[in-house]
Amino acid sequence: MIHHDELCEKCRMEALVQREGHFHFYEVTHKGKPYFFNVQLGYELARRLKVEILEVNDRSQLESLCSINVVNPGHLDHVDPTKPGLIGLREANGSLAMVFIDGSHRAARCLRDGLTFRFHLLSTGLTDCLEIDPEFMRQCRSQAEDLDDKSATTTYVQKPQPTGGK
Repeated sequence: MIHHDELCEKCRMEALVQREGHFHFYEVTHKGKPYFFNVQLGYELARRLKVEILEVNDRSQLESLCSINVVNPGHLDHVDPTKPGLIGLREANGSLAMVFIDGSHRAARCLRDGLTFRFHLLSTGLTDCLEIDPEFMRQCRSQAEDLDDKSATTTYVQKPQPTGGK
């Protein structure tokens, strides 16, 4: 049984996304530069373009996926592990890298409960379409602060990645 808990910060943030004027984005910082991705647009494109849903049930592969993002263990029982996640591909140093845009808590729950994790794998082109201009995000945050509405945008943060000493 899935339930949202008003005391859970993640549940409260997800409830805000449902309110008019709020949107859900994912933020990742790579080598000191912030990148923002529009989560709702990602799911809309996956639905409209019929992006294939892939499955991972191998424990070591799930552990690898779950190591990408920060996960709040107290939120795992509040998510639906059957809903597909959203993973994008980006080019980095001549190879493809995965950006876990949405579903990290569902993946962690699947790992914990021995379930299969399902996700849409977006091409580099589709992932690029989801990127939000950092200046626009700065303006949104500034306006939210001016309105004293720090919850006007929802962020999910990726774990910092090593920069290789540079």
